[in-house]
Amino acid sequence: PVSPSGDRGAERERLAVGYTPDVKAKGLDVVCAAWAKADLDDARLLVFGVEHERALAHLRRVGVPPPPGVEFKGKTPPAEFRAALRRARAYVGGARWEDFGMAPLEALADEALLVTVPSGGPFEALSLARELAPELVASAVDPAPLGAAIRAAFELPEERVERYRAEAARLVEPFRSEAVQRVVAEEVLPALLGDE
Repeated sequence: PVSPSGDRGAERERLAVGYTPDVKAKGLDVVCAAWAKADLDDARLLVFGVEHERALAHLRRVGVPPPPGVEFKGKTPPAEFRAALRRARAYVGGARWEDFGMAPLEALADEALLVTVPSGGPFEALSLARELAPELVASAVDPAPLGAAIRAAFELPEERVERYRAEAARLVEPFRSEAVQRVVAEEVLPALLGDE
């Protein structure tokens, strides 16, 4: 289950958030190279889930220079990650594989624009992202189209951003705790217990 973690309508910064605890599978190199290609003035990227030295070592191994404006936050309490999402303009995902994609769903719940690559796996938020704003979904797991999608997110007119956030709230409704509990009580348990 996923729910908003704070008040709606928080003031947004020129900030993006990423989450790459598994630097290879979650595409730390893709996210960092895409951030460099987006070339945004006065914008910052906070990358959670990976310590500074480990992030730099991975980027060196794959030949991606750490771009300006990126800060590696390491492993933090979930509340710190969610607070960053509430301040961020966008969540940036470069994952090669998503087992489910909880962080992107949390981003949508906290009203951040979801900018992502078409990750493999049962990535629940991918179809939602495509429905909300196809231009924010890169065409491949590649820094160039992801960089263009990041730039598009920061250039999206505010009126469109407000519509996006309202529609995202509607689309994540089935993932909220109350909705999941209702499905379990009304559909799953009766099926398991053999009730009609």
